[in-house]
Amino acid sequence: MSPGFEAYLARIYTDDAERALFLADPRGRALAADLSPAESDALAAIDRDGLVLAAASFDKKRAHAAAHQAGARNAEVRPAVDPCGPASAGRLGRASRG
Repeated sequence: MSPGFEAYLARIYTDDAERALFLADPRGRALAADLSPAESDALAAIDRDGLVLAAASFDKKRAHAAAHQAGARNAEVRPAVDPCGPASAGRLGRASRG
């Protein structure tokens, strides 16, 4: 399959509007995306229910990943604290500031 086929397949999995247009006219939309007649026929034979279910699953995973990344960026960064307190600085071989 061509890079164009793979790109269009990815698009119908991720783009709700394009997927709706594709489901209404699979072969026509594939041809409009400059796919070959053979590639267009292959996409027209796709399991439509499977496409919709997979797209919903991918969307949910992308939303979860985006929320996780946003949470990581917004997480409070806490400074490292010496569990022994400042008095341990001299005992651990570090210069004591006083």
